[in-house]
Amino acid sequence: MKAALDGYKRIPNQDIQEILKISYNALEDSVKEVFLHIACFFKGKNQNNVIPILEGCDLNPKYSIEVLTDKAMINIKGNNIWMHDLLEEMGKEIISQELPTELGERSRLWFHEDVYCVLTEKTGTNKIKGIMVNLVEPDDEICLSAKSFSEMKNLQLLFIRNARFSGDHVAYLSNELRLLDWPECPLQALPSTFNPRKLVELNMPRSRLLQLGEGLKSCMFLTKTPNFSGIPNLEILNLEGCTSLVEVDHSVGFLQKLSRLNLKGCRNLTLFPRSISLKCLESIYLSDCGKLEHFPEIAGKMGSLTWMDVSRTAIKELPSSIGYLTGLQTLLLLGCENLTTLPFKPDPLLLPTNANSLLSNCGSLLLSKLEEFDMKGGNLSEINFLGTLDGVSTLFRLDLSGSNFVIFPVSITRYISLRILYLHGCKRLEEIPELPPKVGWLDASGCVSLEGFSKLSNIMEPKELQMISWMDLSNCRRLFDNLARDGEKMKNKSVNDQASPLL
Repeated sequence: MKAALDGYKRIPNQDIQEILKISYNALEDSVKEVFLHIACFFKGKNQNNVIPILEGCDLNPKYSIEVLTDKAMINIKGNNIWMHDLLEEMGKEIISQELPTELGERSRLWFHEDVYCVLTEKTGTNKIKGIMVNLVEPDDEICLSAKSFSEMKNLQLLFIRNARFSGDHVAYLSNELRLLDWPECPLQALPSTFNPRKLVELNMPRSRLLQLGEGLKSCMFLTKTPNFSGIPNLEILNLEGCTSLVEVDHSVGFLQKLSRLNLKGCRNLTLFPRSISLKCLESIYLSDCGKLEHFPEIAGKMGSLTWMDVSRTAIKELPSSIGYLTGLQTLLLLGCENLTTLPFKPDPLLLPTNANSLLSNCGSLLLSKLEEFDMKGGNLSEINFLGTLDGVSTLFRLDLSGSNFVIFPVSITRYISLRILYLHGCKRLEEIPELPPKVGWLDASGCVSLEGFSKLSNIMEPKELQMISWMDLSNCRRLFDNLARDGEKMKNKSVNDQASPLL
């Protein structure tokens, strides 16, 4: 199909469109809708993000994407949705021909000049399902009035980039919105009548909002998120960089369809829900929330969560209920200087025989799918959790750089899949025991107290070092002083043995 499309470049444009429309006209109506949405708004986007939005639009995107892929009208690369430029052009031409002379009567608007005309002249109608306000030149401006969206009663998708309003508010937004994508929103408030119950994705990073509408109970956005219980279909919540945000409402912890929560860079955030039960949550970003001290209790199994980043927060401890994150693959705790210990489960052989209840309530890292654990720049004083962490067969990368522990546990040898180990700047570490069999990358630079390293100490067995392809032991002076002394002793012993008479 791609070869055929590339060949069409030699054919006059009008003839190409007629050829391509044959495939389009054969599609079911719902598949046509998905195709047009992709052509106008979602080309190049990750299908995992697009599918929930289109499902919220009462379409069947999984089936439609399969059909369009089979017919070579789109293709999936790296989980992103792509289509040939000629097919994109054809899709947009179909929209343009809906009503050639009446821009506000078309179902979708994306071309900046068309958008400018409709919004400034307030000619938009209830026929518009999606609109993208996106300027070609970053220095250009488009002035929107308070009533620009007043007649767009059925608007489902709204993307806004680089737009400037002539006033300080917008009077109306459709309650049919499934996607509100407005980074750096300059408004201080959304319409009081806005009730986004059907909203699937709210993407408003670095916005200046002080409050949302009555539909969200008018909670002040400057200090607290609104009560989101009125948006049960919300799947993506992105408030990254909202630097004035202080409190996240408890309702966020119980949004049953929420799959991604991004509060990265909310540097004044101090209050987060005490507990969360987000069964569909796949990723959570709390990094650079420098005033956040408490991580919530996990109220029940959350097996969908694979990525958790709480780096550079003020969190003091992780709850024992973190064991409910059974699907977690990446745990990032970089620069968490207040976090000195992690929950771990003691060896049952050291407990009384009647201690089952104690074990069941004891903190443990039951993260059987963990692949990457990064606590660079933390202050761990003990790493006993390594003895009971369940990811012994999956952990691939471990970074404990900057920690304060003295003894590296022998239990590290249990991690049969570990290939990358960072211990840079562990200034109190005195000895590295046997390493897991597949470790090929080791950074122990700056371990100024390190005196023993079994793989190096056993210089009579150089095969011990064969698996390690890269190793940094710079500024480990004590270690090399000890090795030098051991080498000298062995040399002297060899000379003495040769000089001894045979018996």
